[in-house]
Amino acid sequence: MDKQARLYVWSLFEAGCHKIPTEFPSAIALVTGRFPLSARPRLCSYAPGMNVIDLRNAGRGGARRPTGPPAVLRLSAVLSMIAGLGHWAAPAPALAQASFTDPERRAIERMIHDYIMNNPEVVLESVQRMRAREQAADQERRREVLAGLRPDLERDPGSHVGGNPDGDVAVVEFFDYRCAYCKRFLPHLAELLREDAHVRVVFKEYPILGPDSVTASRAALAARMQDGDFYMPFHTALMEARGGLSERRILDIAREVGLDPDRLAHDMAAPEIEAAISRNRAQAEALGIQGTPAFVIGDEIVPGYIDGARLAALIEEARKNCRTC
Repeated sequence: MDKQARLYVWSLFEAGCHKIPTEFPSAIALVTGRFPLSARPRLCSYAPGMNVIDLRNAGRGGARRPTGPPAVLRLSAVLSMIAGLGHWAAPAPALAQASFTDPERRAIERMIHDYIMNNPEVVLESVQRMRAREQAADQERRREVLAGLRPDLERDPGSHVGGNPDGDVAVVEFFDYRCAYCKRFLPHLAELLREDAHVRVVFKEYPILGPDSVTASRAALAARMQDGDFYMPFHTALMEARGGLSERRILDIAREVGLDPDRLAHDMAAPEIEAAISRNRAQAEALGIQGTPAFVIGDEIVPGYIDGARLAALIEEARKNCRTC
């Protein structure tokens, strides 16, 4: 590196100007190369058409006066970026701008290989962080879908509503009558309906566990065609049933709760019953729901079983901070 470049870079840094223009790639390598391996310089925009390295967040060690051969320091700069893999991904343009000879490139490859082999945890950390980012992005995408889907989700005429029809918070449950965890959730639902007079529960038949599940869902929806008041007793009886749910057993349960089993069998074949189940499936697919139970409460799409405490916390959060309601 020539003397002019050295003086330029150091004068900028000493003056507190930590955005170093990339017109001096060797100078940048000289500066960044002396940071400890925990340093994570980032490329940013300094002025229209000009790229810079911002050193203000460059690591705990702070800046040190540049020394050493330029080639070695440029390799150190690359290792600084590799060391930060789990926290920061080096922009491709930054690496592409670096000028290396063939021997330097081979040395870089060796050093990267050795660093990863000696510090394999950075690879795992990088994968974990990537997964976390993907999950966060997927959750945000689902929330965007939820905002547009909410009116149909909560006000579908084919879905039974329990609790307060004008409640300030809706709890939407996707369930299957043969799902063990759905059955386990039933007491928490009953407690919620007893204790919270301002919650609105929307029941979404989502039969995914075979033909018996489909038959049970059809029967539950058909019960509403006789009298809406029959739905909850029948729903509860089906959830409390153990073993298989053949059509004959479902009709026996219907008789026990006061339904007309012959009319129920007839109504189960009604096209509006199939249409309601199809809408539930489409809504679940749009929200990324693939199993039961699953819940939509406020902004949250919650897969899997939840206990009463978690249910109450989700409802409270929805009351305070729902963005998509």
